[in-house]
Amino acid sequence: MTSDPPYNPFVGCRTRARLWGAAVCLVGVAALGAAATLDPDPGGIGTHTQLGVSQCVWRAERGNACPTCGYTTAIALAADGRLLAATLTQPAGAMLALVTAMAVWVGGWVAWSGSTAPGVVLAGWMRARTIGVIAVIMLT
Repeated sequence: MTSDPPYNPFVGCRTRARLWGAAVCLVGVAALGAAATLDPDPGGIGTHTQLGVSQCVWRAERGNACPTCGYTTAIALAADGRLLAATLTQPAGAMLALVTAMAVWVGGWVAWSGSTAPGVVLAGWMRARTIGVIAVIMLT
């Protein structure tokens, strides 16, 4: 009678999966880390100018906010842990920050374990998420 060997998460892992996981994790950490260093603009827009980006041309020419105004402020607020303020500033920006944070965790897991399960699950879920993100962007 033989017994099953103990579970080892590194058995059968793939180097490519680990590299992709590490890349996703590092990019997400860099983006959220940069956002955490920003001071959110009290008016809800204009935080992006701290990154050296010019003022919104749409707002300058039309006088109203463009569909992406407030993204950087919302992500900076979310990176500081102020999720309600981020959602009130720009719901799609808050959602992007949360998805980025989830990607950091999933990427870290894939990098550590070599698992390809998150990729299989995310491939099917990607369509629903994309539709949801597009709907939120259109409604804001």
